[in-house]
Amino acid sequence: MIENGMGISKEIIKSDGSAFSAKDRREDIETEDGLMLRILDLQFDEDTSLEAPVDRLVLSCVLEGHFEGYVEGMTDIVGDSSQLRVYFGRGTKSFRLSYPAGTHYRSVQVLASREYIQKHLAADMDALPDLLLSTLQSDTTDHYTYQRLLHPGLRIIAEQIMRCSLTGSLRDIFFRAKALELFSLGLSNLDAEEPSKQAMLLSVTDIERVREARDILLAARASPPTLSQLSRRVGLNEFKLIQGFRFVFNTTAFTLLNMDRMEEAERLLREGRMNVAEVGRKVGYTSNAAFSRAFRKCFGYPPSAILLNSTVDPNTVGDE
Repeated sequence: MIENGMGISKEIIKSDGSAFSAKDRREDIETEDGLMLRILDLQFDEDTSLEAPVDRLVLSCVLEGHFEGYVEGMTDIVGDSSQLRVYFGRGTKSFRLSYPAGTHYRSVQVLASREYIQKHLAADMDALPDLLLSTLQSDTTDHYTYQRLLHPGLRIIAEQIMRCSLTGSLRDIFFRAKALELFSLGLSNLDAEEPSKQAMLLSVTDIERVREARDILLAARASPPTLSQLSRRVGLNEFKLIQGFRFVFNTTAFTLLNMDRMEEAERLLREGRMNVAEVGRKVGYTSNAAFSRAFRKCFGYPPSAILLNSTVDPNTVGDE
C-alpha cells in the first residue's frame, strides 16, 4: 500500500500566519522509494510564508495562485498560475515562498531524491539541462531553479490527480502511474538551454499590471485584443509588457493565449457537447484546419480522437 509522507523529507513550515485550516489539503504520497507525490490545495486568508527543504528535485505544476519565492544564493522567483516550476538544492537551506492574503493556491508536485534520479535516469542523464545535471552531480550547496508556462498535457495530469475519487488499491495504482507520468513529462518539458531572465527593474505594480494583462487576454480568448490595445488597457508600454510576460510567465503573450485555448478546447471536447468545428470557433479559430493543426501540435493527436475515444493512443489515431 502507498504510504503518506514516508521516505522523503517532507517538512513544510508555515512561518507566518495562522495554522492550516481544516479545509486545506496537504497530502504527501510516497508512490515508491525516493519518489513522492504532493497535493496542495490551500487558502491563505492573510499574508503567509511557507518554508520547505530543497534537498530533492521538485517538479511543481502550479494550477492556481501567485507567489514570490526566495532561497539564499538563488534569483528571486515570481510565480503564478499555470506554471511548471522546477527546483533542486544541495545542503540544508530552505526554499521560502510568500503568498499574499486572499490567495487560493493549488499545486500538484512530484518530489524525487537525487538517488532516485541517478538510479532510474542513469542512461539518460545527459538529456537533462546542463545546469540541472551539474547541480545533481555536485557535492556543494549549488541550487537549480526553472519555471515556464505549464503545458496543457501536464495540467490535465495534475487536475486528474487533484480530482481523483478512487479509494484503496485502485487509488494507489492510479497515483503511482500518474506520479511517473508527471515526472517523465515534466522533465521532458525542460528546455535544453536554461532560460536567461534579463535584468529588469519590475516594480510590484508592474507585475500586477502584467498579471492583469494576462487575465484580460485569457478572458477574451475568442477575440483577443492586440498587444498595443492590451498595453494601453493596463498602462504599460509594449516593450515592458513583452518583457514582463517573459519575466513573470517565461513565455510570450501569444504562446500563453494559445496554451489557454488548447486547454479549453480539450475540456470542451471531453464534455462531448460540441463537434470539432464548434469547439474551434468557441476558442477563437475561424479555420477548422488551423484549429486541428494547432491541437495536434500541442497534444500529439487530432481533436476528433477525443470525441471518438476518451482514452487516446496518439500512435493509432489518423489525421483530421
